[in-house]
Amino acid sequence: MRMRPEVAMDRTAVKEEVEAVRHAFAAVGIEADIHADIEYRGVGDYPWVIYITVAAVPFLAAFGKAMGTQVGDAAGRAVVTGTTEGARQLAAFVKSLYAARRLSPVPRGTVLLTDTEAHEHVVLTEDAPEEAYQLLLDLDIQHTRSGQIEWDAKAQEWRDPLGK
Repeated sequence: MRMRPEVAMDRTAVKEEVEAVRHAFAAVGIEADIHADIEYRGVGDYPWVIYITVAAVPFLAAFGKAMGTQVGDAAGRAVVTGTTEGARQLAAFVKSLYAARRLSPVPRGTVLLTDTEAHEHVVLTEDAPEEAYQLLLDLDIQHTRSGQIEWDAKAQEWRDPLGK
């Protein structure tokens, strides 16, 4: 199981963009192997990419470490705290990756998390709400028909774009 993420970017990424991505990982306490060597050939400008390849469960758990419990009311009921903070951290991390590429001269691209365990891709979108990332922290990533899951804003869930 690979615990250290491999982060692949396209060759259009300049040194400052690569360093901004490295900083985004460092800011959440994750060391990653980052390289910008994906090359596209063909006519036109291809969108930029950030591919993160890692075992998703431990990677996402790094954000969920903010999760914890505290004693609730006088009845002794446990109240989960920190879950929202983990989702906030994950959402902010994704936004920082998009921000790292904001000045790129090529079209806006995608951040894609590839789970090395389930062999599934998770499309991490900049505009997904914190609630989406909360659900992702709790999600058991399974095999899908398309091989990927993405946030469906209308259904308010992570789902396979090709359906069940």
